[in-house]
Amino acid sequence: MSIVLPSQGYHKTELTSGNQVELSFGARRLPVQIYVGEQQARLIAVSSSLSSEMLLPLELHYKIGFFKKQIKIGPVIGICVAQKTANIDLNSTGLAKYGLLYGEIGGLLFLFAVDGVDTDKNTIKGFYYKSLPGNCWCPAVLPYPAVIFRRTGMPSRMTRHFEEVLPGGIFNSYYFDKWEAHEYLSNIPSLREYLPETYCYYDTSQLEEMFRKYRFVILKPRNGTMARGILKITYNNDSFLVEERCSKPKVVKGIASLEELLSAHMGAPYLIQQGLHLPQYEGRLNDYRLIMQKDETGSWVCTGAIGKFGKRGGIVSNYISAGYLLPATKALEKVFGLGTWQAFLLKEKMIALAKNICYQLDKNGHYADLGFDMVIDRNQRIWLLEINKRHDHSMPREFGDYNVYYQVKSNPILYASSRAGFNPIIV
Repeated sequence: MSIVLPSQGYHKTELTSGNQVELSFGARRLPVQIYVGEQQARLIAVSSSLSSEMLLPLELHYKIGFFKKQIKIGPVIGICVAQKTANIDLNSTGLAKYGLLYGEIGGLLFLFAVDGVDTDKNTIKGFYYKSLPGNCWCPAVLPYPAVIFRRTGMPSRMTRHFEEVLPGGIFNSYYFDKWEAHEYLSNIPSLREYLPETYCYYDTSQLEEMFRKYRFVILKPRNGTMARGILKITYNNDSFLVEERCSKPKVVKGIASLEELLSAHMGAPYLIQQGLHLPQYEGRLNDYRLIMQKDETGSWVCTGAIGKFGKRGGIVSNYISAGYLLPATKALEKVFGLGTWQAFLLKEKMIALAKNICYQLDKNGHYADLGFDMVIDRNQRIWLLEINKRHDHSMPREFGDYNVYYQVKSNPILYASSRAGFNPIIV
């Protein structure tokens, strides 16, 4: 098989006409003969048999990287967005925004689900982005990409498969749960002071031990999201006030009655965590979301910092139910009565902590898009509550910051393009 290169720009490379080189498209590799033609500059010619073998859609615009013994066409980026292909909403505005910078990046950008992966043939049934006409997603059988951005759960066997076939090519590679994150970070001395005392919950003897130190504790699912299933338990003279997000508070007397109540409530594994004394604003609890992403240089940056306010009188700061969002600096000004500069400095302390944690996580995985939830207590001490591997990219849009929203959607694609190797000589 052969590939014909334009004469203009070809002289900048170390390739020789008539020689054999490796053609790379995503994870696909194929030896080809190279020739020089008279076609329009910036165009290459490939045979239909070659494009079919490489699973290369011909109507897209690609970048071409020339190396000593290799020609790389791309970038080829896959975004795993669902467990089942039938659940991919191709009309989703959020998914469409991954194509924001397509005109700059080009290549093959596609969505796929776990059930679309054929590990025997190393192919994926997915939907590739086509900017013209109409910014649409087109169904096709596609090659394994050079880089995968993981946005959903994935069986461990499939994750291992991709890590073997695409070394370093899948990011947000491992979905640790709350306890795994706490256990890992608590072994790093510089981070311990930012972690609330936390244990896996087994029985009420742990509650009794915690109540010797704290007036109230939090019970939360080990794998929970959106504040579902969280309980706040306050101890007072052998009575326990049990509060849940969407239920009326209950008062039980004695540890045996509490154990009975909790046994009926908790079906999944839970964590027990010290209660933190947090300031309120307008009767609302609040926390802070730090959106940490790698940019095209591979550096961790804070793309967005957001203050989240829960409903009045609630036990959580989840904003979805009667809450709201603000830029973090503005939220800090309101909650603590700070000036703009003092609020900015406090925000920067949270960002520095998040970056430090990102560096630590990179020692045992490959991450590039994380959402950190932190709180600041009445003494302005920062605490880490949670690290979200599949955080809500649309959060900045909720309070009208579309610039940040677009950057949040674009950064993972810019990083993936760079990771795919597209910082070489481009013609």
